[in-house]
Amino acid sequence: LLPRMRLGYAEAKNDKGLSIRGGQDWVPVAAQNPGTIDFGVQSWSGNLWWRVPQFTLRYKPKNIEFLVSAMKHRVSNEQEQQEKMPWLLGRIGFSDLLGKGSLVAIGGGIRSASDVALTSSDATGAVADTSDYSSNLVALELKVPLGEKFVINGEVYTGQGIGREFVHYGLDYNPASPEGGKEIATKGGFASLKFLATEKIEFNAGFGLDDPDNTDMQYEGVDEGGDPVVLLSGPYLKNQTIFVNMKYKVTKNFGWGLEFINFTTTVADAAGTGETDLEGQRFTASWWYAF
Repeated sequence: LLPRMRLGYAEAKNDKGLSIRGGQDWVPVAAQNPGTIDFGVQSWSGNLWWRVPQFTLRYKPKNIEFLVSAMKHRVSNEQEQQEKMPWLLGRIGFSDLLGKGSLVAIGGGIRSASDVALTSSDATGAVADTSDYSSNLVALELKVPLGEKFVINGEVYTGQGIGREFVHYGLDYNPASPEGGKEIATKGGFASLKFLATEKIEFNAGFGLDDPDNTDMQYEGVDEGGDPVVLLSGPYLKNQTIFVNMKYKVTKNFGWGLEFINFTTTVADAAGTGETDLEGQRFTASWWYAF
């Protein structure tokens, strides 16, 4: 694995609740994460997240936080989508509204982009056609302590053209749509429950779902016999996960955990005329050192 910088930013802030941060940081909207220990953090299954270069302004005078941000994924010569503008984001969060330690937040954003279709897959990258499209997102976040032992958190979202900035690759735009190119609408979310059994042991369980619009992913193709059929451009029709785990804190910085995840992915068959559920399980053992 090549070394990489996950987080790196400069920040200026004062004692009145104002902060300005520039650099690579977590996506500032839809900012909840489930209690899974899986590296994917329910990517493509209800959790919108990533670490993206951004410029973010926050103002939190008391129990309310206002946020505006501009963020843009890294680009390369091979990247087909070339954004005309960054994601422009906004978020309002309310702390302690549903009890001490709770959070309720609503956020979202918009972006304009171009999809560049290449004439070939070689290194020349000759351009055949360019289609403009727009993206939007609305997300609701929730975190609520339930007594001293339980915490529930999650988020739900809806929008269109939500792609690589949110680890949602392949589900932003369909250039081969019969309509001449179309943004892919999607909706989803997750819920995660934490149980603090002791000072060192906690249990987590959660569910996540991502459900893109099947019609937006359609394009005209041919089957093995050369007859026209309707196919789908996205990686799946629907994807969901269920997880349970146990985490053990050996010291303040070091811990380990065990997890079970069940995946259910709905895909279209080769002819595009039916649906199939693919199901699988993953067992994960993990350890970490936080410094």
